[in-house]
Amino acid sequence: MTSESHPPNILRTYPHWFYSSGRRRIRHFLRRSHTAGLFISALLTRWTLFDATSIGFDNYERFFSDPQLVAGLRNTVIHATRPADPR
Repeated sequence: MTSESHPPNILRTYPHWFYSSGRRRIRHFLRRSHTAGLFISALLTRWTLFDATSIGFDNYERFFSDPQLVAGLRNTVIHATRPADPR
């Protein structure tokens, strides 16, 4: 055995089942928060101090009919998904 060799258990990673519990919890948290956000934005958007009025998808229709907001959404998607310039 040379001085440069390592015991085999030092280079070993954790098994995949070790991460599965954390993945499930994160996935559950993200699904619940996205569902709640969609519910609040689509169904309960007219808020007053004492009441919330259901207006459905009217705000989405207004959003996608405004060309400036659509251009902003397009730019956000482009800049969020394209890779960074390596220069």
